[in-house]
Amino acid sequence: MSRNRKFPERNVPGSRWWKVDFHAYTPASDTYGRGDKSVLLSTTAEVWLQKAMQAGMDCVVVADHNSGDWIDILNAQYKDLLLDDDRPEWFRELTLFPGVEVSVQDGDIRIPLLVVFDIASGREAIVSFLGRCEIFSRHGDPSNVIVALGFTDVVDVIRKMGGIAIPVRLDDPKLLEQLNKDGSLSRKFEGIRAVRLANPRIAEKIDGPFKKAMNRVAKVMGSDASRPEELGRLFSWVKMSLPTLDQLEMAIRNHGLCVRNQADPPVREPDIFLQRLTITSMSHCGRIKDRPFEMRFHPHFNTIIGGRGSGKSTALESVRISTRRGHELDNTALRADFERFLRLSRERGVMLPETEIRLELSRRGKEYRLSWRYDDTGPVLEEWVDDDGKAPDWLECDPGNLQERFPLSIYSQRQINELASNPRGLLGIIDRTSDVAQAEWLSRWEKTKSRYLQLRERLREIRAELNSEAELRIRLADVENDMKVYEEKGYKDVLSLYQARNGQKDRLVGTPPDWDGLIGEISAMEERARIPAFPADAFGEGDETLPELRSLYDETLRKVDEVRALLQNSAGLLAALSGDWKSKLKGTTWQKSLEESEVGYAALLEEYANNPQALSLSAFGQWVQKRSQLQQQLQRMDTLRRNALDVAKQVRSTRKSLRALREELWEKRSRFIQKVIGNSPYVRMELVPCGDVSVLDEEYRTILGLTDGSFESSILDGGKNNAEGLLADLFNWKEARSAADTKKRISALIAGVKHETLRQARRARNGFGKRMKKLFKEQPEVADRLMCWWPEDMLKIRYSKDPQNAKFYDLEKGSAGQKAAAVLAFLLSYGEEPLIIDQPEDDLDNTLISDLIVRQIHEHKDHRQLLIVTHNPNIVVNGDAELVHSLCYVNGQVLLDRQGGLEEKEIRNSICTIVEGGREALEKRYRRLTTEK
Repeated sequence: MSRNRKFPERNVPGSRWWKVDFHAYTPASDTYGRGDKSVLLSTTAEVWLQKAMQAGMDCVVVADHNSGDWIDILNAQYKDLLLDDDRPEWFRELTLFPGVEVSVQDGDIRIPLLVVFDIASGREAIVSFLGRCEIFSRHGDPSNVIVALGFTDVVDVIRKMGGIAIPVRLDDPKLLEQLNKDGSLSRKFEGIRAVRLANPRIAEKIDGPFKKAMNRVAKVMGSDASRPEELGRLFSWVKMSLPTLDQLEMAIRNHGLCVRNQADPPVREPDIFLQRLTITSMSHCGRIKDRPFEMRFHPHFNTIIGGRGSGKSTALESVRISTRRGHELDNTALRADFERFLRLSRERGVMLPETEIRLELSRRGKEYRLSWRYDDTGPVLEEWVDDDGKAPDWLECDPGNLQERFPLSIYSQRQINELASNPRGLLGIIDRTSDVAQAEWLSRWEKTKSRYLQLRERLREIRAELNSEAELRIRLADVENDMKVYEEKGYKDVLSLYQARNGQKDRLVGTPPDWDGLIGEISAMEERARIPAFPADAFGEGDETLPELRSLYDETLRKVDEVRALLQNSAGLLAALSGDWKSKLKGTTWQKSLEESEVGYAALLEEYANNPQALSLSAFGQWVQKRSQLQQQLQRMDTLRRNALDVAKQVRSTRKSLRALREELWEKRSRFIQKVIGNSPYVRMELVPCGDVSVLDEEYRTILGLTDGSFESSILDGGKNNAEGLLADLFNWKEARSAADTKKRISALIAGVKHETLRQARRARNGFGKRMKKLFKEQPEVADRLMCWWPEDMLKIRYSKDPQNAKFYDLEKGSAGQKAAAVLAFLLSYGEEPLIIDQPEDDLDNTLISDLIVRQIHEHKDHRQLLIVTHNPNIVVNGDAELVHSLCYVNGQVLLDRQGGLEEKEIRNSICTIVEGGREALEKRYRRLTTEK
């Protein structure tokens, strides 16, 4: 693949911005160097060109005083540099426009006039012009040579010779004063298309009769360079396809769109843009041998035109296929059409077994190629690699998430119509933006919701345990009453001592711990605390890292052995401590008391060995144990009550978090809408929190499992204006606008729906209430999910029929065209990724296109790639497309007939031929028809 790496902008067809110095001198002018002869002598053609190139110029108008002697010299030197295989680093492509500066005397006024000729003319055209002006000598003299013809006559000569007349130095206060006094001269300026000023802002201060003449002309800037280093000091940006005189004149005629006086380029290259689409072996496209269908794209505004059936939508669908975005077609009919497109031709699709689609893209300075083949073979993504010392080529790379890496928006006319009829789709687009990032928000929402549901479940468990407290107290009273009978019979002292000492014994079992087990664990740790010998065999002979590493490893081994010794010693100390504890415990008063209690209890058991009440006496120990358990359970109730309070607090806090998250989403969406639409004179958007009632009944029923349509009269019955049921007030919130704060009003209505549902379940007075009571009893989590429910926000869109009166109407009451225009205005207003739209204008009238869509295109195309398939001339011409692709259908194949910028005659002819109203649109833009009749 051939790529001009030194001049990448030359690879892009269509219009671009050229940096033009509209006036520079050479040593052919007597004033060159301003009296410094060393400058005159040292300025060679190569030095002059070097300074112009280093200043970043694309074009320079070379215009000396009454002379064209240097233009051929400069062109000859430039040609030598261009053909030199060893060009200097500072070299860049440069176009030199031949020109000359003359002084015209008209009455008492002397006007300097810059004349620009075609680049192919050279010195010969300048000499011819000077001859017609009767200037045959004193070439290069700026002050003593004056054209004898009047201003209008000179301009007429220039026009007949095919040149452009540009008055200069009109920012001279004295000259401006004279021009304002001479009303007739102002009228003579009607043939002038541009003036060259040192400061274009001076034109804003011009007043008087000459103001009107100045308002309609282009203001361009030139350096007046009289030294090489001054080249490019002042310049203008001019939009053209190629730097020719015809295109320069057209840009000047349309200076509102095509001339900029600023330091920085008028546009910036988008981070991501499409570069080239190639289709091979599709049934109706790319089947000509060795000639695949190829379309190169401009980084900014592209339009595709063509007659009906010329394949305009083929390009769009091919981009959708190669970027793997078919899943974005949610509409059933749209998806069905897309799937038909993907079928083989024998199945009434357009594909062949060997069909291949390739899409080249630029992403942050790197170039990639996406490929799709019908047989699903070959790489999906490749990167263009051009490393030093290697042949540049496409190399396969990991595609990753293509949708995230290569963001792209594609909309057909049917998609736009669907968005217009269902604003929920627009809300989905808003949610996918980085400003809203609803996917990230949804992750936090689900996490918080899950915590809420878990807390509610935990609270129910705690409350269920607390409900058993009364039963526990009854059981404890019974046990204590049974024990009291035995204690009153004289067994109290023996039994109480036995009970106390054995309880203490049980508690002392774990204090100290299991000595034998602990000693075993420490011994096992000592055994495990080993590291293997140094792996000397892993190092080769002479490895210079070995001594240092071996020393470090040996030191670590030594320290590990020290740790093992400590562990071994600790195990011995614990064994000694265990023996000491057991030995000393035997000599304690407590031990003697324990033994006495056991002896007394054994005697009591022997006494009752043959007594019928022996079993009851044995049960005393069980009663003691049961009483202890019941007392512990009742003590735990206090802890549970505290836990219940804490969990209930967390439940309330988490529910507040859910509400805060819901408000956060609304605020993010609202801020984004305000940023994108703001106070647009054409479209207004308002986000009503939880105001979308279009699926209110469906969502509510889904939560409660009532999808069978039952209980209609209890939930929602009747039309919009006479609805009844639990959801009626919320459903009719738009009619209930008495509340000053809509947000608060809707919030209260939602809370009312939730609480009324729970209230009816508690009362269970009707079929719905009884059904809810049973549901919440068997599945209490359903009520929790209901409390986590908030309806979707509603995107309220309004449009203006007449921006002058600032009156807006609800979009739902607008025509199909007005709805589509509002949606298009939104789609064009946000985002940085490439935006592709297929024939958006079918429902639009030209007023909407000119007033709304074209304005949005102008506002966003300078930093974003747009690709619009259209047959409306206003989008192409007034939208100022940088690149027009004209398609045709010949012998069963879609072909790219031609592509280029609006400045190119063939492109203008195509617009006139193909697009209805194209000729009128071009006439309006350029004031006169610029295409061939």
